[in-house]
Amino acid sequence: MSSRIAKQPQGGIRWLLLVLAILNVLSCVAGVVGLVAAGPDLFGEDILAGTTFEDNYGLAALALGFVGLVQLTALIVHLRRSPWLGVAHAFAGMTMMVFIFVEVLIIDTYFFLQPLYFALGALQLSLSPLMRGLLPSNSPDHES
Repeated sequence: MSSRIAKQPQGGIRWLLLVLAILNVLSCVAGVVGLVAAGPDLFGEDILAGTTFEDNYGLAALALGFVGLVQLTALIVHLRRSPWLGVAHAFAGMTMMVFIFVEVLIIDTYFFLQPLYFALGALQLSLSPLMRGLLPSNSPDHES
């Protein structure tokens, strides 16, 4: 019975990581489409004015697309039930956090979505080590 109890939180964490990855992929796709289609009109002002990305919303969309691809990779690894599931989510969460951190450094404008997505990345990163798949346990050096 104790092994059954121990597996229940992992199942909940597994589902939460799945939901986070899906939400992040969809958000990145929506962001890329918005940046490409609307550019500065998406925010009502040119928030990239005076930055490295000035008038280059395509480059910003490319950077966000990279974050989305990393999240999509974590989602695919998750759905394939790979033993690297934990590592994929950790990398995806860290990528999201770094993207938001760099965005805050470059853009001197506050959006309520920045702390939200930073928190989602931090949650994804924090939950990933709790998965047994973080490191394959079938190695000869590691015995349970």
